[in-house]
Amino acid sequence: TSLPISLGTQTTGYLADSGAAADEFQGLVLVNPTGSDLTVSLSAVDAAGSTLKNVAVPIGAGKMTVALTTELFGMEIPQGSVVRMNVPGQPGIILSSITGSIKGDVLRSSAASN
Repeated sequence: TSLPISLGTQTTGYLADSGAAADEFQGLVLVNPTGSDLTVSLSAVDAAGSTLKNVAVPIGAGKMTVALTTELFGMEIPQGSVVRMNVPGQPGIILSSITGSIKGDVLRSSAASN
């Protein structure tokens, strides 16, 4: 099985329909393919457009960060939310989401769009 992981590097991107149900988990994959350390700004925005939380995620040159949304934001992200990514004034990164069921019978991936 093949999962879509990336649409390429972006300086701004959105993961629509983010958040996980009670029996699911959601993780984010942030890849820095550049030769420079970067700090990525992530925002969790609910379906009504209100910002729930902003976080800054440092990523070393040529490195990646993989973490559950609950680890990155320190809170549950409601279903139907959007995760917004911005790397101001920097080369782009790759942002993807992987969501699965706790039972292990569902796994889906989404690449950030801009």
